[in-house]
Amino acid sequence: MLDGQTQTCNRSELQSLKQGVLSEARPQLCEDGGSEKLPVEIPFKNSPKSGTKNDCLTPLKKGPKSLLVHITKSAAALRGVIDQKTGEIQWFKLNERSREYCSVDSPENALFERFKLQNTARQILQSARHPRGQDSRWRVIFCLRCLLKIAPHVAVMLSEQFGKAHYKNLITCGSVWTCSCCAAKISSRRAEEISAAADTHIAAGGALYMGTYTFSHSLQDLLTGLLGNRESRRGLLGALYRFRYSRAYKVLCASYGVIGFIRALEVTKSYANGWHPHVHELLFFTRALSESELRSFKNKLFELWYQACLKAGLALPNRKNGVDVVRAFSPAEYLQKFGREQNWGTGAELTRSHVKHGRNRKGMTPFDLLRIASENQDFSGYEAKAFVEYATAFYGARQCVWSRGLKQAFGIGEVSDEEIAAREDDKAQLIMTIEPELWRKAIKADPNNRAAILRLAETGGREAVERFLADF
Repeated sequence: MLDGQTQTCNRSELQSLKQGVLSEARPQLCEDGGSEKLPVEIPFKNSPKSGTKNDCLTPLKKGPKSLLVHITKSAAALRGVIDQKTGEIQWFKLNERSREYCSVDSPENALFERFKLQNTARQILQSARHPRGQDSRWRVIFCLRCLLKIAPHVAVMLSEQFGKAHYKNLITCGSVWTCSCCAAKISSRRAEEISAAADTHIAAGGALYMGTYTFSHSLQDLLTGLLGNRESRRGLLGALYRFRYSRAYKVLCASYGVIGFIRALEVTKSYANGWHPHVHELLFFTRALSESELRSFKNKLFELWYQACLKAGLALPNRKNGVDVVRAFSPAEYLQKFGREQNWGTGAELTRSHVKHGRNRKGMTPFDLLRIASENQDFSGYEAKAFVEYATAFYGARQCVWSRGLKQAFGIGEVSDEEIAAREDDKAQLIMTIEPELWRKAIKADPNNRAAILRLAETGGREAVERFLADF
């Protein structure tokens, strides 16, 4: 059995580990496949003993999509339950303020999914043409697989602060667009920067507003054409340049007290309407606007955005959805996105939108395309081709852009995505080293072994990893 105390695991238990499921979990399916029975709780360390009155989970809403369950104060902080309709295990974390359990990915699930999606991107992009030509290859193909030229071996490190394991001496691609492993690390750092600036601004008496800019599109539109570029002043990027650097926009922002912005690109895809690239923007105001001022500001923004889209050759936005501006709050107060499913602050909204799960197939994120391709084991089908189109169109684009001087105003230094991805934890301790030949055999047998090794290092230390690698 594998848990926080055990030092070893066998091959059969590893299969459960790869699925991010603790070995105590025993799926129990509903007999009729459609009843409204309560979820079955999975025994979990530190949780109340079965049979106590505190061990009861009560859905707040009926139906398979219900994500929240009410609990009493003495319940555990993390608990797993089994969906009676699907047999799938869902993890819930206690929200101390609301005293409710909120749906979250278990640490094991998140770890294995990152490596699984990265491997799917690798398989899809191996045969895809690189934007720089045939002599170049996508760096995600080598990310966290190949050793650095100067490295003699793979090092498995463990963070003293967080108890999380990671690799050292491996190549990192630093791509926030195509690599799920690097995107997680980079997005986390960018979200922290944005949260720090937002908190400081709120504390100084300023106000934050979240703006969204969209335009019309159709199923036949190619993503490269929709996205465009600044140089040609065409497409979304061209419209943004025309919009933001126009004199009218600068005058408008000055008159309403806008001192800067943080812009993030996002794109989704649906089978019915094709690609939907759009922009989220966190606007820093010197003061909060009244309702009438906000309506006026939004209407004036739309007029400028409409003209920018017209000149950039885009299908024109409509007044209802083309521009939206809503009040945002500091990360500590920000309303949780999608009800209370997860804590989704302003920083995460701007930096993690392309990696999150879409609500449905009507708005798939690029990493949703990878999930579908991985589930179907289809690396040349519709979703795979769509991911190649996305990777090509967004190659070289900046995901998160701060207005000039805004970072300096908040004392935030400039660090590239590549530097963040390659950065090591100075306080991490060495668990063990893996010789190159043994490393190649392990990942050749199963690319997901990379995640398994890290998880074993966290739960069982050196001995558990050595027992696992002995099979190779």
